[in-house]
Amino acid sequence: TEAGVEHTARVYGGARHSFTVQGSRDYLEDADEKSWQAFLEFLSEKS
Repeated sequence: TEAGVEHTARVYGGARHSFTVQGSRDYLEDADEKSWQAFLEFLSEKS
């Protein structure tokens, strides 16, 4: 970016705000699993 900040944006189709909250009406298991895996990969890169 212009500010020199590395970033990544991920879009999970059909996912609404609470897509990772099990039991909520907006929970999406596939998107939840993919986002969790992306988060773990991010942590692994930064440690």
